[in-house]
Amino acid sequence: MKNTLKYLGTMFAMVLLMTGCGSKSAEDTFSDAIDKTNDFKNLQFAMKVDASISAQGTTMGIGMNLEGEGGEEAAHITGKLTMLGMEQDMEIYTVEKDNMMYSYQKDDEGNWTYTKEAFNKEEMDTEKVLKKLKEYKSIKKVKSDKKGYTKLEVVYDGKKLNEAASDETVKETLGQDVKIEKDLVVNVYIKDGYISIVSVDLGELAKDLVKEQGYEVKATITVEMSKFNKVSKVTVPEEVLNNAKEEVE
Repeated sequence: MKNTLKYLGTMFAMVLLMTGCGSKSAEDTFSDAIDKTNDFKNLQFAMKVDASISAQGTTMGIGMNLEGEGGEEAAHITGKLTMLGMEQDMEIYTVEKDNMMYSYQKDDEGNWTYTKEAFNKEEMDTEKVLKKLKEYKSIKKVKSDKKGYTKLEVVYDGKKLNEAASDETVKETLGQDVKIEKDLVVNVYIKDGYISIVSVDLGELAKDLVKEQGYEVKATITVEMSKFNKVSKVTVPEEVLNNAKEEVE
């Protein structure tokens, strides 16, 4: 009898493995990845933006490719901004010091300028941002198109996004009232337990924002993160600190 139960138990375990019933759910996988990612001290990241706006037969393309590394105290970012067929190189250092955030940026002529503003840690709290990711409408695992990554399709409720868009700060930024009607689908890739890639097609959402103006909008944003807690401390070169001139509005 004991041997029979043993064999039945072994067979049951094999069935669970073969059917995937013993694997972690999409909800748990995402929740655990959010919690683990929240603990990062530094990382390497890249962001790619591809967008276009069309109106009356004319299309304007906008693109941005950024790469950077750092943590909460300091970061270094380089990249290119493309607009109307023209490219602009970008290089930025950000540093938190004495409750102020300093941003150093190199202009087209190679000169450095900087701005500073009060730094509110609560507004920049990574934990709060990551917790917002858990407020999804639905989630499911889908076949990954990237080897070694678990891919999740996460849907956020358009009604809740609409509530966020009704915020006075958002209205002031956009210069108008907006009404979001569609849900937002976000593709999340997880590797080694971390949220490593977030990719979203903002085309449908952007159409809601500008439909009254008659624009046709396409926009995708992809953010990749890697080398969690393996990046050296970022320091601003003395040459930049000594020569940067403050920009005053």
